[in-house]
Amino acid sequence: MHTHNGRWSRSLAVGFAVLAAFVLAPIASISAHSNHDHKIYVAPFGKDEGDCSKIWQPCLTIDYAISRGTGKGDEIRVAAGDYSYDARKVGLLLSLQIPVRGGYSARDNFMQQDPQANPTYVAGIPSRYREQLAAIGFARVEDRDGRHSPELERMQIPSELETPSTAQPCTNGMAGIFECSGIDFLGSVPLSSFRVNGNGAGAGSNLWGHVDLNTDREYAIIGVSNGTGVVDVTDPTNPVVIGTVPGNSSSWREVKVYQYFNQAQNRWNAYAYLSTESRTQGLQIVDLNHLSDPTPSVSLAATYTADFGSSHTVYIKNVDLSTNVALPGKTAVLYMNGVGKNGSRLNSGVFRAFDMSNPLTPQIIDTGVPDTNISYTHDDTSMIITDSRTSACAPGHQASCEILFDFSESSVEIWDITDSANPFHISSRPYSGSGYTHSGWYSDDKMYLFIQDELDEQNLGHNTRVRTMDIHDLDNPTISAVWDGPTAAIDHNGYTIGNKYYMSNYLRGLTILDVTNPNSIQEAAFFDTYPGSNDSDFDGAWGVYPYLPSGTLMISDISRGLILVREPTSTPDQAIAGLEATNDGPTTTGDVTNFEATIQAGTNVTYAWDFGDNTAVVTSTNTTISHTYPNAGNYTVELTASNGTNSQTDTTTVVVQAPPQTEWKIWLPFAIRAE
Repeated sequence: MHTHNGRWSRSLAVGFAVLAAFVLAPIASISAHSNHDHKIYVAPFGKDEGDCSKIWQPCLTIDYAISRGTGKGDEIRVAAGDYSYDARKVGLLLSLQIPVRGGYSARDNFMQQDPQANPTYVAGIPSRYREQLAAIGFARVEDRDGRHSPELERMQIPSELETPSTAQPCTNGMAGIFECSGIDFLGSVPLSSFRVNGNGAGAGSNLWGHVDLNTDREYAIIGVSNGTGVVDVTDPTNPVVIGTVPGNSSSWREVKVYQYFNQAQNRWNAYAYLSTESRTQGLQIVDLNHLSDPTPSVSLAATYTADFGSSHTVYIKNVDLSTNVALPGKTAVLYMNGVGKNGSRLNSGVFRAFDMSNPLTPQIIDTGVPDTNISYTHDDTSMIITDSRTSACAPGHQASCEILFDFSESSVEIWDITDSANPFHISSRPYSGSGYTHSGWYSDDKMYLFIQDELDEQNLGHNTRVRTMDIHDLDNPTISAVWDGPTAAIDHNGYTIGNKYYMSNYLRGLTILDVTNPNSIQEAAFFDTYPGSNDSDFDGAWGVYPYLPSGTLMISDISRGLILVREPTSTPDQAIAGLEATNDGPTTTGDVTNFEATIQAGTNVTYAWDFGDNTAVVTSTNTTISHTYPNAGNYTVELTASNGTNSQTDTTTVVVQAPPQTEWKIWLPFAIRAE
């Protein structure tokens, strides 16, 4: 009887263990994604099966180990030995998103990296990657034994150095080295251009756009591993890096921008808000108010650490997405998601609201953190409704209601956040086949929600999958349709403009979907920023920003940096030719000098005037402009004309003279002599 009970107990324990492993597998996947502490092991005696997370059960190949990553931030440790690798996917091997490190040994349980004691060789990688491989603990097989393969050296390998420096139209499915359909390449900024203390960035993360309403110039604000880069993209064929604001080293950096009119200064002010998973970084606030100076610059304005040390994403409600200005009659409110302090989540990582009355010193809104139905908020978006669906909102919000969609790892949570201090939970919608409910955006008519799930492609083995959620009934939203893409690439972040959905698609780059019928989505266009692979791995396009007034689309690529593209218009811009700048000088100080731009050819042209006297560059679509010089002198005026096709520059010299001196004639009195 005792033996029988013992066997029954062991069987029950095994059964519970199997059941627990089955039930908790998705939870473990989510936890690994959120905590970013999952290690994967590779050794010559391993097998390509399972998740390779146990030191006694490593993978056999690096490629399989990369495919086992459960999220950005996993680490792959490779034991000494010889390995082969597909050279076309070298970007994944060198990526900071899932760091791959050689030079380990199974003898010490992969604890200490020592490339000298544990030589780790990889075959098939061209010589130009020698230093990058050495930095992560690998050596090329060809370097060890002298073998050389001219065929390998000629291979077209994904690298930021191979990104074209000149605009390339999408012709016959290619724009330079990039596969494409319906999207042209305009320009790029490699990671090496975002420099801090003399060193370039190692990886890119998310980005946002900014149009300075003082000058109408356009900018990219991009998170990179060493900080935040700011780039003038007014001429997308010639982007100019303004500067890089240093930050803690991190693979995660998310950004939003807030712009407002400063009555006292009679100008627009703007700041960028940066979240990061670095535990002690807090919220960085970047000053964008000197972009219009004669010598443009950016700097760190403030850092908020009072309430949290780390955060995953940042969102600002009630702003125009193309200008980052508060909507008429509405107040902008900052939302921080997935916040933590001292390595622990605060309130399970649910969203937290902050007052932005003083943009440099956000203040947490009392009771602005939900105390019921709380779970980790990975990302969020909001919309304003005024239709009959407001009946689902909190009492008093039936005329107008602000709806927040909270992408909460395993479900979509719907909230009424009209009163930022008292969020009201409306409903929760998990869905079948979820891997990691990551982010999403609503349709133009606000009746549907498009959902990005970041791990379902890896976990379930299907192609890119976008779900449509019907939100006609906010109390009971339902999944109404599913779109499956042509490749296995992971979908990441998306935004809607009209009937198009612009989605970063990791190794496939940018995918644009036609969502005219949200329940029958069609692909409209794509631009593959990562030649060589469309697998379900974490590299390539992290983010896209589609709201610039010019129509320039900005992509942040993990391995390449900033990429600028555009959907061709029905009539492409005619190339600019024969630019000439003239003036009506000489003039005098205090008087108006008139300038004129003439071109022999070109359409949709923007003119940027630098008057040569240390005043701000003025951008206009007009061919004539005037300027007043306060001081005499000879000034060289530089004019740059640009459109979506090309740009040209010309100069003209204006002579400004001092006003003429007034001549005074003095008549002396004289006497008339009497006769």
